[in-house]
Amino acid sequence: MNEAILIQPKDKDELAFWKEILKRLQAKSIILTNEDLEDFNLGLLMKEKQTGVTCTKDSILKKLKK
Repeated sequence: MNEAILIQPKDKDELAFWKEILKRLQAKSIILTNEDLEDFNLGLLMKEKQTGVTCTKDSILKKLKK
């Protein structure tokens, strides 16, 4: 299956609840760190803003210097 559910619990108790549910269901799961979540969200933003236009390294550096 190529779909997944991402659940972000509000606290440690809720995290423990979801971990127990997934364990009982024998569902495949992983725990993401805050850094993993930032990378995931950055990827979503990049995909959303994708224009299909390529640019050079120099043009990017020029924009960053402003």
